[in-house]
Amino acid sequence: MLRSSRLNSDTSAMKDIILTTLFGNISISLSEPDQDGKRSGTIDWSEIQRDPTANGEDDSVDAIESLILAHACAGVDVESDAYIEGVNTALETIDNNS
Repeated sequence: MLRSSRLNSDTSAMKDIILTTLFGNISISLSEPDQDGKRSGTIDWSEIQRDPTANGEDDSVDAIESLILAHACAGVDVESDAYIEGVNTALETIDNNS
C-alpha cells in the first residue's frame, strides 16, 4: 500500500512529503514557491533495489519518480487517496511485468 504523510502543510513554505510504498519510502522535498507560485524539488527513493540487468524496469521506475515530482511541483495533490492508488497500481504493474 502506498501512503503519504505531510510533514509541512503550509503552502507558502518548504514542504516535505513521504510516500510509503510496498517498495520503500519516496521522499519529496519541495522549495518555497517563487514569485509565480511555482516550486522546484527533489525526490529520493534510495530504498528501492535497482537492478542494472533489468530490461527497462529501472527506466520505468525513474519515469514514475519523475512524474510524481513533476506533479508535486505543479501543485497536484500527490497525497490524495486516488493519486496514491494510481501510483501503487503503476508500481505493481512494473513489478509484475519484470
